[in-house]
Amino acid sequence: MITIEQATEILKKNAALKEAVEIDLMASADHILAGDIEAPFDLPAFNNSAMDGYAVRWGDIEAAAGGLPVEVVLTGESQAGFPFAGRLQRGQAIRISTGAAVPDSADAVVPVEDCAPADGERVTILQAKKRHQHIRFKGEEFSKGMIVAKKGVRITPAYVALLASIGIDRVRVAERPAISLCITGSELVDHNNATAFGQVRNSNGPMLESALKRDGARLLNSHHLGDDPEKIKNALASAALLSDLIISTGGVSVGHHDHVRSAAEAAGFETLFWKIRQRPGKPMFAARRGNCLLIGLPGNPVSAFMGYTHYIKPLLGYMQGRPFKRQTIVARMAGGLINRSERVQLNRVVLEQKEGELLPTARLLSRQGSHMPTTVAHADGYIRIKINQQIEAGEQVAVFLF
Repeated sequence: MITIEQATEILKKNAALKEAVEIDLMASADHILAGDIEAPFDLPAFNNSAMDGYAVRWGDIEAAAGGLPVEVVLTGESQAGFPFAGRLQRGQAIRISTGAAVPDSADAVVPVEDCAPADGERVTILQAKKRHQHIRFKGEEFSKGMIVAKKGVRITPAYVALLASIGIDRVRVAERPAISLCITGSELVDHNNATAFGQVRNSNGPMLESALKRDGARLLNSHHLGDDPEKIKNALASAALLSDLIISTGGVSVGHHDHVRSAAEAAGFETLFWKIRQRPGKPMFAARRGNCLLIGLPGNPVSAFMGYTHYIKPLLGYMQGRPFKRQTIVARMAGGLINRSERVQLNRVVLEQKEGELLPTARLLSRQGSHMPTTVAHADGYIRIKINQQIEAGEQVAVFLF
């Protein structure tokens, strides 16, 4: 039996790292960026107005900052996309739209609401605050050559907007890991079917499919294999030819109908480890054939979910060039607890944010059974309690977020 840290390092060492591919920007959402992207120019590319109003010379209207109205002559307009071509002279102003270019001869923008209604040729500035007010300066957001998107970021719609704004049409991203699912258990029926006495609905398959979709993997297929050792062996052998990662559930313990380990060995997989010193999820299994990694999760729904969350989710990011990282926050424990078992406990908690307190409170769910899906569905995350560790009420703990 190995530790959580040992299991993590073995998985990282044996996972296939994905190559970079170039795809259209419009198809890139949720992919992982494979390299830094530098700004090809300054943004804004020119000084522009943050308000609808009038571009002026500060020296002409400075008195308005002291409460004295100042009248200026309108001599043109700068509209978004259609800049003013002239040059402001003493006592002159131009109408200007939000986003329109501010001419070099102007050094302030006065909003419409700070002026008297214009009569067509003149406008009275009623108030102003300071030179350069309401001007967005060239290069204010970023300058040419600056990194605007770093390798390893997940491309969100906001990043799509950013990259589109600088003219990026093609991006290099990490290829999505190809995943096969192998669900064992002859007692399982599809989740949308009725059950006979002694049967249970398959929840691990839908859970893993939705998680893989969320986490940027490419699901090749999902097999429901029952407990037939020959069927399991053939499925693993076939999946190894196409997959970066095979995830199985069930069949990894010591029961008479647990065949995944022996079937994997018969299919040419080399065992990397079996059993981790943790609860839930002790009988987790890992093996490798060529560049294909097999991770056998326990069949209990909570154990499968926890195994996926603690190992596979960060591993998928790692395979695409991201750090192997589990998202955590700091919270205070609502009550004290102690781990007297011989395994690390991964116990589910709910988080409560009380008014006036900086840190949320983590409250242990009363039920922690590995067969109870409510213990993950109703939880916000989990805490890790080391062997013989005692946690006092109010003590700060790291909460791994779901």
